[in-house]
Amino acid sequence: MRSYEKDYRYLLLNLVPQRRLSPGLRRGIASALGTGNPEDLRRQSVLALEELCGSDYFVRTGLRSINNQIVADYRKKGGRYHLSVALPASEWNEYVAGDSYGPRDDLAHTQEVTAVPAGPAQPAENGALVDLIPEIVRTFAVPDQANPVFNRLELLLDTVKQWLGFVGIKLYLLEDVINVTDVSGDLITTVNVDDLRQNDLYRACIESGSPSFISRAGVVGSAADDEPEHWAYAGVAPVFGLGKVSGILKIFFGPGVSETSRGTRLKAARDLVKQAIEFNTQIENITSVDPLTQVFNRHFYDTQVSVEIERATRSGNEVSMLLLDLDDFKLINDRMGHKKGDEALGATADLIRKNLRKVDLPFRYGGEEFVILLPGTSEFESVHTAERLRRVIAEFDGFKDLHGHAKPITVSVGVSVF
Repeated sequence: MRSYEKDYRYLLLNLVPQRRLSPGLRRGIASALGTGNPEDLRRQSVLALEELCGSDYFVRTGLRSINNQIVADYRKKGGRYHLSVALPASEWNEYVAGDSYGPRDDLAHTQEVTAVPAGPAQPAENGALVDLIPEIVRTFAVPDQANPVFNRLELLLDTVKQWLGFVGIKLYLLEDVINVTDVSGDLITTVNVDDLRQNDLYRACIESGSPSFISRAGVVGSAADDEPEHWAYAGVAPVFGLGKVSGILKIFFGPGVSETSRGTRLKAARDLVKQAIEFNTQIENITSVDPLTQVFNRHFYDTQVSVEIERATRSGNEVSMLLLDLDDFKLINDRMGHKKGDEALGATADLIRKNLRKVDLPFRYGGEEFVILLPGTSEFESVHTAERLRRVIAEFDGFKDLHGHAKPITVSVGVSVF
């Protein structure tokens, strides 16, 4: 087996699955990656590996003391690669082993850490719940391109389920909230708004904006797909994010939970999901959206294009790309100024957004270039879409020159199909 020397930044970014770590450790890693401090990166790497040993992702295979350094060896469970990391003995004693540590070359002193915080036997008071909300939601700020927001939302729901003592939890999330469609996880299912409103209970909750509760004893008919085995009461609450409905949260309670407690826990869970969705939207807007045109930026394109190609390969469907370029854009800047050039770009982007499907993804690729990804779209359909966009933009009369006269914007579009 060949041996490679990599730095701790590489370890944290490529070998450590951050979605498996506790929220506090994620924040520590994010801070260390942000500052680049070597000591912090080293310490967070060891803490991450130790915590992953506690969740059976890694196994610590060796521990030895060399020149006041503690060298720990790890192996990914079921994997091929091995890791060796070194930490000063004083730091190991303080952050990993505690005062009881003595140099031993065995596995008896593995620190036990759980990746998900355990829930209290009884729900905390409202004030305590609200105080903890930002701490959990803040995990969505951790940069982790390998861990999509869908997976992080699932982790959040699993954490809430254990923390608040639910028997079961399910989130029906509208497709456009996190830009995924037809995805179903253990705790989240993406749906469109029409399907959601077909359920009478869900529709009533959305229209009233208030939660509803039902008892198992009062339910007639066969069990629903989302029902756990042992539940006595269920609570259904609409989730609103940034002023619009984002989905429906369904909570299942065991017997013996008071009506007041059910209301408190459901509200706490709904507030967590609401803040997580809003926080993710704000972060996404900062990191993935071009501020001038309000379409996705080049950075997000570089990430998303491989995702769409992989999805097309897996499903056997096509994915098409349009490359759109404003004609004679340099003349607009030279003759009317850069402010007018910005207006032309903004108007073009707005027309693109309004004439695409919800699943289509528009990006600002360069100065006056836009890329549009069309999932599940054939060559014929893509050429038709390209021609329609070209015509809509050419017929737009809302862009004015310096004298207030309508100035046409024209574009050229290329089509490629995978």
